[in-house]
Amino acid sequence: MSSSKVILTTLVGLAVLLVIGLLSAGTLLRSNLMQNQIRERLSRALQMEVRFESFRPGIFGATDLGNFTAFNTSGDSLSAREISLQLRLLPLLKGNVVFSSLNVADLRLVRLESAPAPNGTEDSAAQKATSSSGPLPFALRNPLTALHELTVTNASLDWQRADGRSKMQMVGVDISLRAVGGGKSEGEVHIKQGTFLEMVALTGFESSLEYSNQTLFAKHFTARCGGGLVEGKAEWGMADIQPFTLQLSGTGVDLAVMSEELPGTRLSGAAEGALELRGPWVEQKSWVGGGRLDIREGTMPKLQFLKVIGQMFQIQELATLNLQLAEVRFRIGEGSLWLDPFKLNGGDIVFSAPGRVGFTGELELNAQLTLPGRLLNGKMGQLLGGRFSAPDTEGRQSVAFQVTGTAQNPKTDLMDRVVGGDLGKLVGGLLGGFLKPRKAEAPEAKDAKSGPPAESTETPRDPNRDAKPNP
Repeated sequence: MSSSKVILTTLVGLAVLLVIGLLSAGTLLRSNLMQNQIRERLSRALQMEVRFESFRPGIFGATDLGNFTAFNTSGDSLSAREISLQLRLLPLLKGNVVFSSLNVADLRLVRLESAPAPNGTEDSAAQKATSSSGPLPFALRNPLTALHELTVTNASLDWQRADGRSKMQMVGVDISLRAVGGGKSEGEVHIKQGTFLEMVALTGFESSLEYSNQTLFAKHFTARCGGGLVEGKAEWGMADIQPFTLQLSGTGVDLAVMSEELPGTRLSGAAEGALELRGPWVEQKSWVGGGRLDIREGTMPKLQFLKVIGQMFQIQELATLNLQLAEVRFRIGEGSLWLDPFKLNGGDIVFSAPGRVGFTGELELNAQLTLPGRLLNGKMGQLLGGRFSAPDTEGRQSVAFQVTGTAQNPKTDLMDRVVGGDLGKLVGGLLGGFLKPRKAEAPEAKDAKSGPPAESTETPRDPNRDAKPNP
């Protein structure tokens, strides 16, 4: 047999094998077995239970999963209008599922934090099990190791605390990453809008991305905040312990402009600050760092605590404290935010409260209120002013007290110190109820109070029906 015939026969044989392999791959793709393998592969990567309503396989093109959902027992959930997977052909011919690209459209992530263990026993066996086995929906296990391309468009994130308050929200998130060789991927991320702890609002977040050695780098990001600039860098490890580092700074932030993006928050003033933070992502007790915050020429109308003190001593200036300078320096460690100093300077009136704020909201603050003696000329001031310190050279007097409880339910021994005795404890207990922020009354309740009483539909009772007969 001539060499040309041998070559032709070999090529025909290879073509036949290829066709048979492709037919087998197509049959495998359309099978329930392949759907289950894809579902299990995604479940392992996401650490969540995965479902999808439609399955459109493709050998050379993408395999599409429609109406994709995933969830875990902690209440976290993930959904997407469509996920397109490109499968590697050679592993597929061997019956293995390996993704070469992943494109996700209209992704929505919801993260629900669990309530802390009772009595502060966060190190209980149950709590440890929750922290180790309750994964974050966005904590993928090495998701980019085998991927050649990752694209996420129009994603959103809603991360809620155990008490129902928002910890983090993001909308309009677009992410792209593409392998460039040497185990490295490069891309970018854009976020239209985000809020953090219901206190900070960012818009127009942009950053280049790099992935290598199981770590995602944002080497320089920028965003707008209240007309000012926020910039910094971050690293997020994809290993099981998920270490991260974050450095950022903000300048030229107008708090009044920023507050327009935060419902229920009304602040003003020019702010600037910085933050450094690092540690394992899922172990907040191990986070360490620090930072600063300065606010000039502003107001702090949400300080309900100072408002109540102002009402008690009939000091109108405390209802809305006009700040010349708010100065905050803090250290992060041991599961807490350590404030030193925390000082609100309103010129004549100065409020300081160094101490500890736990990540779960508990307070241990050593507060001091300093004000000019003339503000104690009211009736309550004249009655209780003797408990303040003697006037200094500038005529200012101060009183020290403790603030405990939680950020949502603060408590103070101010009245015990000012009034003294059992009466002070009684008034202080009553005062504690007023330290909580007042909730807005439901419109239905207001209407019910303001509107006329509803007419009764009950049949009028005959007053003589139950009367006893005369003897």
